[in-house]
Amino acid sequence: MYMGGITTIRVRVETKRMLDEVKVHPRETYEDVIKRLIEIYKQQLRK
Repeated sequence: MYMGGITTIRVRVETKRMLDEVKVHPRETYEDVIKRLIEIYKQQLRK
């Protein structure tokens, strides 16, 4: 999978914990978690 470029974002420890809580698998990347949440958000906007 071509990632294009990679950057770093800063989040608070609590935000990281929240991302950890919504992982579907312990090895799921934060990239995948964030993209999944964005897709869910977009779907909700269409309703």
